[in-house]
Amino acid sequence: MTVSIQFNNGKIEDQYNGLVDMQQELLAFGDTDRVTAIVTYEVTKDVRDRKKGETYPVVRPTHIEPITSPEALVAAKELQVSAYQVRTGETALDLPSVDDEAADA
Repeated sequence: MTVSIQFNNGKIEDQYNGLVDMQQELLAFGDTDRVTAIVTYEVTKDVRDRKKGETYPVVRPTHIEPITSPEALVAAKELQVSAYQVRTGETALDLPSVDDEAADA
């Protein structure tokens, strides 16, 4: 059975979309640049695919807040790795070095 989640393409209100303040920075991004952010989302509906016999949720981000301070970035990456390990049971997440990114910030 394939597990799917569909993302709703709704616009996030500017005061809840921290990416709007980063427009120029985002335009300058290369192929490997990344922004770490805290994302809050809600489930807006369930969709049933009758042919596949599956039901999956549709989620809509409601708040995106980029992490910009080096100290907060280190903490956010640690939380991300920890949550990933709990969810998957794997002990390694393929992320660039936290120290390298914090030094670049």
